[in-house]
Amino acid sequence: MRLLDLFLVLLSRIVHNVLSADYMDVRYKALNPGLQAAKSIQPAPPGYIPVAVLILNLEQDNLGATHVQHFNNLLKSIYSSSKGTPIYLLLITDEESRQSIENVVLSSLGKFVAEPVIRSSRTSKQLTSTLPTLSVQLVDIESITEPHREAIDEMKLYFSMGKGDRTETLEDGSTHRFVYKYFQDLFFLAPFYPEEFLNLKRLIVLD
Repeated sequence: MRLLDLFLVLLSRIVHNVLSADYMDVRYKALNPGLQAAKSIQPAPPGYIPVAVLILNLEQDNLGATHVQHFNNLLKSIYSSSKGTPIYLLLITDEESRQSIENVVLSSLGKFVAEPVIRSSRTSKQLTSTLPTLSVQLVDIESITEPHREAIDEMKLYFSMGKGDRTETLEDGSTHRFVYKYFQDLFFLAPFYPEEFLNLKRLIVLD
């Protein structure tokens, strides 16, 4: 077969699978779009392992590309290393990063399904059966931070000190230096997971 003919065959196969309902279903079935409050997250389905990941700042020029790459690597690891255990993946994020996260999840799922099609005679319907069972929920970080704003701000006074890029004088006259990297809300979430994820009995959190 000539190179051009081979290319056309591969291209038609990709287009067929990309446009097929089976291919689209497997992506959108895995992702529940839109932000949810932590309290509204339902219990993990039977047999699923609940795993939470903090993923924010995807729109920042200096950090966004790096965070997206790390997130892609995480998803690729889940897809390629899964032994069949279903995962209830909770992505803790904000509205600013939500669309980027949804795009990455859908794109990575699509890539995982489409790439083997190029190298295999199997259809997308046959390939989707090899995907790890995944349920992705997006959790609004503010639903965790805002009910505990006073406590979080108090914790920052004690756990964000050191040489940093901001100095503040408190009411008692003492001066504190804050490291911005460790001054963001996302570093102070852990104590409040039990109070906000009310429907989860256990949770693995990855950073």
